[in-house]
Amino acid sequence: MVEESRKEKIGVGLLTNNIVKFPKTFKGKKTPKIVDLDAVRVQEDIAFCDNLVEGLMVNLIHNVGENGFDIKKDKFIGDISFLNEAVRGALYRQMGFGHPMQGFMDMIVKTEKDDREILTRVDLDLIDRMNKSNPKDDGNGDDIS
Repeated sequence: MVEESRKEKIGVGLLTNNIVKFPKTFKGKKTPKIVDLDAVRVQEDIAFCDNLVEGLMVNLIHNVGENGFDIKKDKFIGDISFLNEAVRGALYRQMGFGHPMQGFMDMIVKTEKDDREILTRVDLDLIDRMNKSNPKDDGNGDDIS
């Protein structure tokens, strides 16, 4: 009894009361990890496209800025964001993936093929009709919409 009260005074009782015993062997079923290789490939392909788009856009912005354009204007940044998604959509299509820009591109770009070449036409009239909803833009690129 004296020994127990002495141990509690020096904290030994606290240590022995807080010990959690774990089982020595795992008693459940061990399930194997199955890696979905298709999902891994999809993630790698998407990451590749995203990195390529980023590199292309950085080079584009740098070249445009080096040629005297003001790349800090609000509208320019928005225009580049649009181009960024259009390029991403085109690359995703090449890899077999969907992207929301693809439907828009299909709507405004018409492609015809003959024996010798592929002809494309961008329907600028359709884009112009769609733009009627934003008549206040004066094109100077300094407004935030």
